[in-house]
Amino acid sequence: MPGCEYTPYKPKNAGEVVSWCRKNGIIPIPCQPKSKAPLGIISKKGIYKKNPPSKEELLRIYDRRFFGKNVSDSFHVPSPKRILAINNFWDSHSLENMDERTISISLGMNYPTNDGYTIACIDIDSDSHKGLSEINPFIKCPLVGGKKGGKIFFRLDKENKNPSPIIQYSTKENLNLAGPKQKPALIELFTGHKHALIYGEHPDSTLDNPIFYYFKRGFDADVPLITWNETTKAIANYADEMNLVVRKTSSVIPYDQTNLTDWV
Repeated sequence: MPGCEYTPYKPKNAGEVVSWCRKNGIIPIPCQPKSKAPLGIISKKGIYKKNPPSKEELLRIYDRRFFGKNVSDSFHVPSPKRILAINNFWDSHSLENMDERTISISLGMNYPTNDGYTIACIDIDSDSHKGLSEINPFIKCPLVGGKKGGKIFFRLDKENKNPSPIIQYSTKENLNLAGPKQKPALIELFTGHKHALIYGEHPDSTLDNPIFYYFKRGFDADVPLITWNETTKAIANYADEMNLVVRKTSSVIPYDQTNLTDWV
C-alpha cells in the first residue's frame, strides 16, 4: 500500500487550502485568526439570529453524537444554512489575499464530504508517537503539523457503526494519577463533535516563537477513505505495542469519551 511522500508544504494563502479541501470534497470551516473559534457568521447567532432550532428539531434531523452534553445548535451542526454561509463566505472573498495571520481554517468531524462520508482526525500530541502516522492504513493520509506531533486526516466509512466522538489513549501510569495530576492524552481519535485546524497561526504562537500549521505530507495527494474497522484495529495494535490504554474514567475526561451512556 503506497504512502504519502513526506513533502512538507506550507500553503501560500487561504485560497490554496480551500481549493485543496474542495478538490477532496471537504468543507473548510473559516475560523478566527490565531484561534479555533469559528467566524461569527457561522455561529448560532450568525446563522439563526434570535430563532435557533429547538432541541426537538435538531434531534429529528441529527444523531445525538453531533452534540455535546446539551443538545443545541453550534457551528458543529452542518445545517444547510450553515454550509451555504460557509460556501458564500469563501466565494465572496479574495482568498489569495487571506494569509495564515488573517484567518484560520479547520475541518469538522460532523460535516459531510461530497461522497457521503465524514472526516476523522487522529491527533498525535507527542512527537514520540509519530510512528502511528507511518503504519497502514494511515501512511496514506495527509499529516498536518503545528506545535508538536501531528494530525492525521481521512474520510471515514463508519460501516453503519456509531463510534464514540472522541477516544483518547494514554499510559497506564498517567491514568493511575489523580485526575488533576493527569497529563493530556497522547493520542486522540476524533470522529464527531470536534474540529481541527489545518491552516493558520497556532493559538500558542508568539513573536519570539511563531507557530503556523503546515502540511508535513499529503497536500498533493487525495484524502483516502478508511473504514472504522481498519481504523480501530490499527490504533489498537499500535496502542498495545506502545503500552497505551483507552482513558475511561468519566470523572476526569470529556463527557463524550468512550462510553456514551455517560451523557446520552
